[in-house]
Amino acid sequence: MLLLAGVGFPAYAASDDEQRPRPGADMLARPCFACHSDREPSVIPKLRGGPETRFIARMREFRDRRTDSVMHRIAKGYRDEDYQQLARYFRQLDQAPPR
Repeated sequence: MLLLAGVGFPAYAASDDEQRPRPGADMLARPCFACHSDREPSVIPKLRGGPETRFIARMREFRDRRTDSVMHRIAKGYRDEDYQQLARYFRQLDQAPPR
């Protein structure tokens, strides 16, 4: 079991049992907001509203090629299906009506 970004959220590595039920997108996204918040100013990019294809490509890049960053360790804890689920979730956050 991996702990993501030190925030205490367990993510299961791709080598874990493929039959294990996965949490919903909101649960998968919680640790992301520890760093990728909407607070200004921030040098860390926001995840809300971006194109799904860009998010998925970046996560794959971190997992496969950018081994020198903390995001490499985080990205390894997700499957491609999770990237797709998260990408949809982050895109839809910008489309949700304000609370």
